[in-house]
Amino acid sequence: EIGVRLVGSEMCIRDRKEAINKTYTEKLQAIDKNVSELIAKKAKAGGFNVVLAKGVVLYGGTDITASIAKEVK
Repeated sequence: EIGVRLVGSEMCIRDRKEAINKTYTEKLQAIDKNVSELIAKKAKAGGFNVVLAKGVVLYGGTDITASIAKEVK
């Protein structure tokens, strides 16, 4: 009987963990979509054809990171 309860509890914990992971993934995808759309909007408005991650650029260019971060918050 104790073994059956433990198995049931483990299943409940596993199901809850899966639900939490699913919710987390959905929220993260929504945030990513929102940020990507904002970057695209800013890029078009600024006349940029290409937007690179800040860490990729060694020198030059126009950094729009601060303006994106301001709007995301």
